[in-house]
Amino acid sequence: TPTPTPTPTTPYITISPTCGPEGESVTIVVEGYNWPNGQGKKITVKWDEVVQDTNINPSNDGYFTTSFTVVPTAGEHTVSAGNGRGDVATASFVAPCAPDLPNLLFDAVAGPTGPIAAGTSVEVQVVVRNGGTQPVGSFFWVDLYADPADPDNLQGETSVAWGVVSSLSAGEPVTMVLTYEDGFTVEGEHTFYALADTWDQVIESDEGDNVGSITIVVSGQVTPTPTPTPVGGTGSISGETWLFMEGYTVSQGRVDVYAYDAVTGALVAQTISDDQGFYTLSNLPPGAYDVVGELIVDGQLYWDMVSSVQVAAGESVGGVLLVLH
Repeated sequence: TPTPTPTPTTPYITISPTCGPEGESVTIVVEGYNWPNGQGKKITVKWDEVVQDTNINPSNDGYFTTSFTVVPTAGEHTVSAGNGRGDVATASFVAPCAPDLPNLLFDAVAGPTGPIAAGTSVEVQVVVRNGGTQPVGSFFWVDLYADPADPDNLQGETSVAWGVVSSLSAGEPVTMVLTYEDGFTVEGEHTFYALADTWDQVIESDEGDNVGSITIVVSGQVTPTPTPTPVGGTGSISGETWLFMEGYTVSQGRVDVYAYDAVTGALVAQTISDDQGFYTLSNLPPGAYDVVGELIVDGQLYWDMVSSVQVAAGESVGGVLLVLH
């Protein structure tokens, strides 16, 4: 239960409305409380230091009211009241009013606090909060970028990790850990940028505060390990990725899909399902494969596995459905 705010005992004012359109006439009603009355205690009301009313006599119980009409410019304005004995009170008016919408922003982007070895994977913890007045009722993506060439246009860069948020109430935060598996190979400072609502799926009151960043230090330098030549194969596995959540199953894209050798456990192929949730694992040698799908949702790992999918030479195995939960 919230602690009640005590009623002020010193002079104060309230205004209505507290916001309005820019460049249009607005009538503002001012009410004052706890103001002393009597000789030399008449009140003057100002808008940004411009007098709007003067010689106002408060009642015996310290109350007064007045109104005035202004055409506000964009920004914050001050309504003030003062009397001849030094009592002063203010209230703020904003133009225009903030849209009644959600607003995604980062409360934190955190990573290693000390130098890390080159070539090691890096975990970055991000806390996304809805700082708006309305909930987000649909999915949106959070992407992580490592040393992007153009930090001012992250949507044009390639992200190194991502997660999805299913919904977010007004004022609610969500924490997720995004991992840059490849790591940095060159010593020195490197910067991660996190971007909320990568695909512009949420209409927000402020679209310009969706980015957070952190700089980490890498110690040492490594020579990248040459990528082994893939084992040639003519088989493939294809299917769809779906997500089971809160009793519903829906098609889900951007899922990491892996094919592991069912006998040795070695990773043979990997891909990402497309926007509609379709995927294909190509160039597979004959054999049995465990097919795995993974996605971070609301900071938690959702996954599924279909075991021992048999692939013959030149065969295309379709319909392998992954339902992440």
